[in-house]
Amino acid sequence: MNISKLNKAQFVKVYEDSERVYAWFGGFGVSIYDLELNEIDYFTVVNLSPEEYWTHFDKVKLEIELHEDGLFADEDCTDDMLWQHWLETGEDLEIQG
Repeated sequence: MNISKLNKAQFVKVYEDSERVYAWFGGFGVSIYDLELNEIDYFTVVNLSPEEYWTHFDKVKLEIELHEDGLFADEDCTDDMLWQHWLETGEDLEIQG
């Protein structure tokens, strides 16, 4: 792994479950790497004005989260996690009251 690829990154977020590393270097885009730091994708941060792109971390963080969530938007939803939790603990997470 060549960690020097992230040397000048202003923000780095690692998602171990999807095996992705997001790195923002202060521009209009975010680089996406696998866990070995091979670049696998890139996306542009939307609605970021030139005046704020060097300092506006919150917007970049949100865009990274939305991009990561978008990877799973078309997945079929199941209640397997809820059933597994109920089997292991006896606690029903779907009960509201």
